[in-house]
Amino acid sequence: MRLLLALILLSAALSSNFNQSFSQINDFTRYYPLKEGNVWVYYVGVSFGQPFKSRRAVTSSMVSGGHRYYYINGLYHYRVDSSSANVFQYYPTGGCPWSNNERMVDSLSMRLNDSAWRNCGTSLFTCIDTNIRTVFGTQRRTKHFRY
Repeated sequence: MRLLLALILLSAALSSNFNQSFSQINDFTRYYPLKEGNVWVYYVGVSFGQPFKSRRAVTSSMVSGGHRYYYINGLYHYRVDSSSANVFQYYPTGGCPWSNNERMVDSLSMRLNDSAWRNCGTSLFTCIDTNIRTVFGTQRRTKHFRY
């Protein structure tokens, strides 16, 4: 009887953690909602020179390899992987050896002090700050990255 009760409690705990993890990933994918017509404005600080604002607009989409990619600023096709919350860029003539025709460019699930390799492991980026800031008059969760 105790074994059965322990198995039921373990199963409930694992199920709860799975649902919580899945819910968190869905929340992260809402951080970067890819949909035609969406626009983002970023404040970009640089080591040398003046900081600047960068505007990104989703203009269209396409499907390749079973994934929908969104065309941003007429330059890049991106997708957010719903199982990992990683952002991938479409590369029709290459990609990483382990990921045909795409490269990871961002990870929406990163937390403070987390690091990840991007562009097939050629550059490292780290989340150095998470905070609540006023953006367009409302309080928003923000992240600050160092590349």
